[in-house]
Parts: sequence; structure tokens; C-alpha cells
Amino acid sequence: MEGLVPDTVTFCGGSRTFGAGSRAKSVLKENEERRKGNERRKQGGISEEEFVYRAIKRLRKPPYRGIHSVFSGFNQAYKEHFGKNPIEMTQKLAGEGKIVTRPVKGGVMLYLPRMHPSRKRASCRRYSGRRKSRREIFSTSGRMFG
Repeated sequence: MEGLVPDTVTFCGGSRTFGAGSRAKSVLKENEERRKGNERRKQGGISEEEFVYRAIKRLRKPPYRGIHSVFSGFNQAYKEHFGKNPIEMTQKLAGEGKIVTRPVKGGVMLYLPRMHPSRKRASCRRYSGRRKSRREIFSTSGRMFG
């Protein structure tokens, strides 16, 4: 063990020192692959909009029409691919009408515009029309009491 010097690896978040004979080389290799991937994306990878479209089409499981942003793995994949927050992009696309978002427990559902389910309205037939006042309900001259 004498003569072995600990390796220091520098990466985008800072640097880390590993003991001699540790996994420093694998970390260097991972960082190099990440840099190459970033360069490929800059040179002509798919756009953020196309990434969202493809994700919705490929991650969707029948009979569902859309994907859950968190549980489908979309958020994590977007962060790894572009290094940005996916919420901002999905809100922008939804504002432009290119996708449809619906808030659900734990995140949002993402739909293509032609595939989103229609929003169901809560219909209360019981309260449709004019509501009766207390005077009308409890009056003795009304139809309720005779």
C-alpha cells in the first residue's frame, strides 16, 4: 500500500478524493460519458419539445391516454438528458396548447392534445335551479306541511 497516492476526481459538482485503488477510474469514465452525451445533444440531438412528445407516446400504457410525470420516470429522464427542470418546459408547452396537463396526486398527468380525456363536470341535480329560502321550506302555508 505504500507509494499509492489517493486519487482526486473533479466533476461538475466539485471534487472528490478516493482512497488508493478505489473506484476513481469508474467515476472518471462516467464523467467522460456524460460530457460526450452533452456534446452530442448540443450538436443536434432532439429538441425538448420532441423529447416530451416521444416520452408521452412511448411511456403511455394502454388503456391510459397519458403519463404521470413522476411515476413514469419522465421527470428523472428529462433532468438527466437536458440538465433542466422539466416543470418549466411542460408548463410552457401547456400554455402554448401543445400538450395538456392535469394535476393529480404526486405530480401531473401529461397528454397529447388529441388524446386527453374530457373533463367531467360535477352535476348536482339536487341543487339545480333556484334554491328555496328557509322561509319557503319551513312555512306552514307551504306544500310541505299540508
